[in-house]
Amino acid sequence: MKSKSLRSYHSKFCRNWCSNTRYYRIQLYFQTAFPFWLFTNNARNSSIKVLRILKDKDGWLFFGTNKGLFRFDGITFKKIICRDTLLEETISALFQSGDGQLWVGFHNGSIARYANKKFFLFKPEEGLPKVSITGFEETKSGTIWIATNGEGVYCISKNHLYNINMDDGLNDNFVHDIHKATNPNSILASSDQG
Repeated sequence: MKSKSLRSYHSKFCRNWCSNTRYYRIQLYFQTAFPFWLFTNNARNSSIKVLRILKDKDGWLFFGTNKGLFRFDGITFKKIICRDTLLEETISALFQSGDGQLWVGFHNGSIARYANKKFFLFKPEEGLPKVSITGFEETKSGTIWIATNGEGVYCISKNHLYNINMDDGLNDNFVHDIHKATNPNSILASSDQG
């Protein structure tokens, strides 16, 4: 399809979409043949910034934004409402664990889970980080690892939260991302120090 006809098609699609969407408008922008989408909230006339995107195992698209968590089913966007009160809705990390749960990290250090169509805060006895969550990972044993922007890494084992930081030998407390290592029960952490 030629670029001009592609733009024409998507422009027509956007007009139809916007007229049928009650709360959120999506505009498509083009750079080459691939569409770029922009959330805008018509009700409040304020911009929603997409900070994280995750496609889950069932094919749903989840968007972590500065206004909370949204799910896109291919036709409509739906805001996922948390059962607990959120002090801040800015999402800084999204991850799906092997059991299908969606883990959501927030800029203020809060952590939530989305499972069985329920969105709720994770509340370990040990408390939560006080800094931004930057990433999640899961090892083969089922341990969830959490990277933070200033408190090192945390791991969740049997609903308890354990912190590993520079006092424990970590080379930096500002961990930007984590991934599984070749060893199935190890993780790799990236920081300013390597």
